[in-house]
Amino acid sequence: MSYFYDAHCHVMNLRHPNLSAVINRYLGEAGPWTRIAAGVAVMLTGFPGAQKFLLSLTRKDERILSLLAIMETPLGDYLLQMEEDLQKRVWGKGICIPNSEETYEKVFLTPLLMDFALRGNEKKNSKLVYSVRWKPMADQVRDVCLGIADYYREKESKKEVPMLEVHPFMGINPLIYNLDPNGDDSQTLNQVLDKYFLNFTGAESCSVRRERILAYNWRTFKGDLDALGPDVFLGIKVYPPTGFNPWPMNNKEQTDMIPNAGWKKLRDFYSYCVAKNIPVTTHCSNGGFLTDPAYKDYADPARWAKVLEEYPKLRLNLAHLGHDDRDNEDMTGLFSEKSWRRAAADLACKYDNVYVDISYRGVKPGYYEELGKLFESLTDPVQKRLEDKIIFGSDFMINLMAIDSYSKYMQNFMSSSLGVVLMDKFCNKNPESFLFI
Repeated sequence: MSYFYDAHCHVMNLRHPNLSAVINRYLGEAGPWTRIAAGVAVMLTGFPGAQKFLLSLTRKDERILSLLAIMETPLGDYLLQMEEDLQKRVWGKGICIPNSEETYEKVFLTPLLMDFALRGNEKKNSKLVYSVRWKPMADQVRDVCLGIADYYREKESKKEVPMLEVHPFMGINPLIYNLDPNGDDSQTLNQVLDKYFLNFTGAESCSVRRERILAYNWRTFKGDLDALGPDVFLGIKVYPPTGFNPWPMNNKEQTDMIPNAGWKKLRDFYSYCVAKNIPVTTHCSNGGFLTDPAYKDYADPARWAKVLEEYPKLRLNLAHLGHDDRDNEDMTGLFSEKSWRRAAADLACKYDNVYVDISYRGVKPGYYEELGKLFESLTDPVQKRLEDKIIFGSDFMINLMAIDSYSKYMQNFMSSSLGVVLMDKFCNKNPESFLFI
């Protein structure tokens, strides 16, 4: 079976992200007129007829409404709509690279769950009477897994072959878990890791891991989290914008780690992931669901450089190619400036198990052409190394803020001038190498 891999996408509904914290942080940074406009927009979306009003404004509003619509739908139908979109606009006898014989029989999705629990700063910075006190990770796990199960059950009931192969990443912030049992029902860090990744081993081959993961029968899952075993999740997603600090970089951050045994939690987490050869994807952009300005630089690839100095075999994907909106968007600046993009690419070239994905970046017209020009500007050894480390990702549904549909994002990639060899590496060979060793 040949797969087209989308190694960075999301399956979530409106109750999963901490929207109030994000909006509160945004309004705190915005000027008075921006706050008024945002307040009016939020108010309007809550009233009957507001959607028709907003739909009449601009193309961007249509995209935002599409984003809200897909996040409001049951997650099984969410996946079905992704499939229907591809079938109508992209799918022939599989997904074909233009002007080649390369065809992928299924789309392999790795939805990235994210831990949106609060860390404390968000509450201190809020003046609201009411607030979101917690976002239970268990609810998100149950919702997403039930959505995947519903998708497969629906395809089975219609006697249709699923065109999507769906295997999620578990969202974990190791800093919020206890190291030892504290007498309540909360799980320790090791208990969480063992529950979902006990069967992973550093020695298993690509084919063995693939067969084990693909063998899981999603149709049997009915919502009981105790029934989920160690063959459900394919990897781990960590998310710095909500407070995960991958490596403290100054005295204050290091001191803050001491009371909660943060250093030991980080070291235990990285050691476990290396020993089990678990793929880890980290948000590596200064945007996203940022719940507090203090967390913005937690996504800096310089922190991961420190991690990799001590854990050079960590299997890591630096998402969004280290995008930083404070940098010049010109891709040719990737290796001529000390930007996050360059830092992320340098780490991918330096370490065998480090990759970068280009999720969301493809919403920009001409992005892949700029990427192709970048490769042409590199020397042969660097060019070859980086070509083997880039992974395709869509960042669906987040990308609906800047593009019309999932299929349109795929079409942008498939119609680009990257060429057959590079496209096949980005959407097949490289993600297989990252995911399955």
